[in-house]
Amino acid sequence: MTILLESDKDKAIQSHLDELSKRTILIFITIVTLTLIWSFSVDELLRDFLAMLHPCQGDCLNVYDPAQWSAIRWLSALYLAFLSSLPLLLHHVHSFAKPGLAIHEYKALKRCTMLGTVLLVLSFVLMTTTLLPMLFAAGHENHQSVGLSAQYSAVEMLAIATYLTWILGLMLISWLVMFTAGQLRLLTETTAEWWRVRVYGITSLLILLTVPEQAQALSVPLVVIALASNEFFARPWFSQTNLVSGRMTDWFDSEGRRRRLAVIQSIECPKSINSNLAKEAGYSLLTVQNWHERKEDREMVLLFIQHQRITDVMVNHDDRNELPTFIKENFERLNIEVHAHNHVNIDQWAVHPFSTILADIPEQSV
Repeated sequence: MTILLESDKDKAIQSHLDELSKRTILIFITIVTLTLIWSFSVDELLRDFLAMLHPCQGDCLNVYDPAQWSAIRWLSALYLAFLSSLPLLLHHVHSFAKPGLAIHEYKALKRCTMLGTVLLVLSFVLMTTTLLPMLFAAGHENHQSVGLSAQYSAVEMLAIATYLTWILGLMLISWLVMFTAGQLRLLTETTAEWWRVRVYGITSLLILLTVPEQAQALSVPLVVIALASNEFFARPWFSQTNLVSGRMTDWFDSEGRRRRLAVIQSIECPKSINSNLAKEAGYSLLTVQNWHERKEDREMVLLFIQHQRITDVMVNHDDRNELPTFIKENFERLNIEVHAHNHVNIDQWAVHPFSTILADIPEQSV
């Protein structure tokens, strides 16, 4: 099920792919060019970096595999080129994504990408200047305490440092995504599972796919730490409510199709439905301020209907007894059935409307 936002245009998929290809090629050429430029000065940077990580006095740091060192040089140049091209990358990401995102989603994207970039750089500085030198120094002292002769591989040290920095940055960005979504009320009790699947899934997949061979044993513990920390950090927003109240229940029609009903009402409606009635009856109640004039309300309604796979809608109108054109068009795209209601008294909303609309269903399944 797809929706068409007011800021977007109903174009063919190929036109979006063409635009994406142009932007991707431009970014790719930029990164390749910057990689070549950084390759001329990466040796000095790696030498200074290893000097900070060097845990012992004297010559205890060696390169045992020149081929791997060459690979590390080019990977470091590529990493620096990627960091250098981040402003251009963020500009194209924002420009390409803006038409297809709701207002709150676009705000969340900008905050996450901008602050995420800052956090990634800060985490790199913190790890390389403070945490990693302390870690390697502690390991070196342990080696000396048991009488071992300390000899370290420069390639292995760089690989471990890069991976630990990446993991820290990845966790910080996942926390930032949950924090931003919660602050903008995109992450609520009704959308919690939707966010869990995407944020937890992407974070876990990136951790597992990027783990080096030397740290395979750390992959599962790191995934557990990432998921547990996100769950603890985002706990306050998992229980917050937004414009949705009531209680969603699944019904089945005579053909065995699952049906879900959402009732939409305006705050200004003189006969507004109490959320307790909706909860007892078992339908979702969306209360909006003025969806005829507020774009945010229209988008929030559509996002909820799309995320929760609503099949039927009933509207408790104010005096303006019509759906906004934008809403009506998207209901048709989503195959949403809009039902009229004949409820004169508020007490009639205490009974689920499907009990009359689907009069021939055998029973309700919650």
